[in-house]
Formats: sequence, C-alpha cells, structure tokens
Amino acid sequence: MLNKAGTAGTRAPNGMRPKSLELQNRAQIRFIICVFLLLALGFSIVCFFGLILLNGFHTWGFHMDDSFVKWLCGATIAQVAVILGIFARAVWQNPIK
Repeated sequence: MLNKAGTAGTRAPNGMRPKSLELQNRAQIRFIICVFLLLALGFSIVCFFGLILLNGFHTWGFHMDDSFVKWLCGATIAQVAVILGIFARAVWQNPIK
C-alpha cells in the first residue's frame, strides 16, 4: 500500500508495525502452547490418580503389578518436570534480539 508520498508504508492495515505484530503473534502462540501443555498435564495426572485409585481398591478386579505402579509414578514425575520446564522456558524466555 502506498502512502501520500508514493512510497510503501511500514504499517500494517490495523495501524501496527510488522515487528510488533510478529511479537504479538509469538506471544499468542506461546500462550496457546502453555495452555495446551497445562491441560495435557492435568489430564495425565487425573488419569494417573484414577489408575492408582482403581489399583488401590481393586475395583472390578483391577490390579497392576507393584513394579509397574512404581514405574508409572516415576514416569509421571518425569513428565511433570519436563512439561513444567517447557512451560517455564516459554514464559520466561530470553528477550528477543
């Protein structure tokens, strides 16, 4: 789009500069990723505790081997650590140069 001087303008149609649009889009994408990761983490933890409760009360004859339960606990702790690490890195990232 040409401005009054006949040269190409540096503003987007909504009045924002392209650099600020890029930063805004990055922030939106980071927010969406963080929400998705936190929802997935919450769902995973709820399922984990559901399995532990089923195993603990032996509901409907449900039983898991003790070594598998220990492995599942360790995997869940590792998953929480990794997802929260990704979340922290996305939120508190180094400033864009």
